[in-house]
Amino acid sequence: MHNLSFIEDPTRIYRAIRFEQRYGFKIARHTQNLIRSATKIDLFPRLSGKRLFNELVLILSEENPEKPVARLAEFDLLRFIHASLEWNDRIASIFQKIKDILAWYRLLFLGKKYEPWLVYFMGLIDELSMKETEETCKRLEIRPRIAEEIIRAKKEIPQMIQRLKRMRVLKPSRIYEILKGLPQETLLYMMAKSPDDVQKKISLYLSKLQDIRTHISGRDLKALRIPQGPVYGRLLHAVLKARLDGIVKTKEDEIRLVKRLIKGKIRA
Repeated sequence: MHNLSFIEDPTRIYRAIRFEQRYGFKIARHTQNLIRSATKIDLFPRLSGKRLFNELVLILSEENPEKPVARLAEFDLLRFIHASLEWNDRIASIFQKIKDILAWYRLLFLGKKYEPWLVYFMGLIDELSMKETEETCKRLEIRPRIAEEIIRAKKEIPQMIQRLKRMRVLKPSRIYEILKGLPQETLLYMMAKSPDDVQKKISLYLSKLQDIRTHISGRDLKALRIPQGPVYGRLLHAVLKARLDGIVKTKEDEIRLVKRLIKGKIRA
């Protein structure tokens, strides 16, 4: 590499660090000096957010992303993602928890699509405020759908953890109500941030509850001569809760429950 390599293209620094940590080699002292010089003359603010983000995704997709991220911090490169972004023992601990949880999740063989890098990204910005998180998403030109997921996770996860923590009795239907509809990445990140008792509830949802559905449908309710309307939604919701909690197991059980609910004027 020549002396202007990093000035011509600062993303080469991120690639150099990624490959250094992947293959276990050491960046030469002269090259390290070139990296430090490039950071001092503030080339990175002129680098497009999209290109910077692409390099960060590649780093967070590594088998052990904590190593290149820690190395970025050594060269004071995290500040170009956001000025308040830091690598410390707490974030390192979150990364290790994420790594363990992702290894567990892979063994479930659920066949669901998810992005491991996004779980790590949420962990990386864990200590940023809401405003700083929004600034980071804007700086990196993150696609709106992903940015919304990141911001929603930042807003809602603390409250959801508290709600799960306050549960005295392990009621699957209640866990389902709290967690339903959340992306897999958000759930995995939440597990990394949660104490053991909450982790167990999230793992129950991920491994068993999230794909439970009722055997019956609106067609079955129609066959029972139940007039169509909002009552269908209430009945199916009541049946799903009973199924989640193990009260009903078969289609026949569900139909019997519907009949009881109709006779009792539907209290679910």
